Amino acid sequence: MAALANDAIISTTVEDALLEILGMVAALQADTTKNPQNRTMITSFTQNELTGAITVALTIPSTVTHTAAGRVANATELFL
Repeated sequence: MAALANDAIISTTVEDALLEILGMVAALQADTTKNPQNRTMITSFTQNELTGAITVALTIPSTVTHTAAGRVANATELFL
């Protein structure tokens, strides 16, 4: 299971932290020791050269259950 260290994210805004996390996921996808089955979560990652805007497409396998407490979503682990 891939885990984030407590001090892995250094950003001070939610937006910057999200970009950091996406970068970490991209690195995991490219690392064959942590992703031996070549699984893909980030299916598209592009940046507009004029505006700098980043567009990302994700696929996160998960299960959703409904309990008395409410809706519960659990992501399937993809990386070691």
